[in-house]
Amino acid sequence: MNTVSFASAVADFYTLPRSHKEPVSEWSQLKRGDHICWNRSLGYEHHAIVVSVDASKRRLRVIEYGGNFDNNPGGGLATSLLWSSSGTKGVVLEREEEIEDFVESHLFRIVYDDPEDCYEPEEVIERARSRIGEEEYNLICKNCEHFATWCKTGESFSRQVKAASVVASTVPLPWPLGLFKGIAYTAHCCQNSNRIKRQT
Repeated sequence: MNTVSFASAVADFYTLPRSHKEPVSEWSQLKRGDHICWNRSLGYEHHAIVVSVDASKRRLRVIEYGGNFDNNPGGGLATSLLWSSSGTKGVVLEREEEIEDFVESHLFRIVYDDPEDCYEPEEVIERARSRIGEEEYNLICKNCEHFATWCKTGESFSRQVKAASVVASTVPLPWPLGLFKGIAYTAHCCQNSNRIKRQT
């Protein structure tokens, strides 16, 4: 099996559109078309696109790609690692989120360093809505971050997956832990095949 070299994995990581996370502490920071994420207790981030903000009711409407493990921590995660989850493991949907406390919600905005990397807010939402009902969730190749970055920039990528592939490419592991090398290679290939530059 091919392996991912550290140099190529790092090089790919730094060709992604540059961005940073900004903690959300007040409603005025949130706008239609924003790319947001929550830090989850299991150590991963869950990403979504903002559709509307209702500060008076403390409600946020978002479009997201979710897996069963978001609502059922005991199931769905392992089987979503490498296989498509048609019909059962994840779906693109629009929903409302009530936020009582921004600190406890661990909510962040993804701020892109170059605005030209991004679509206009209404087009971001249009792109997100065009995929509502899609049931092809895959943790490695088509997760919530892949979805949000595609809506926002036209490129489908996940920094979480890419970072994991960089780490896995540098660590020599015996069987069965060497399986992670295969996962890293799969992630590397998925990332590259999904990276389609948006048309300007």
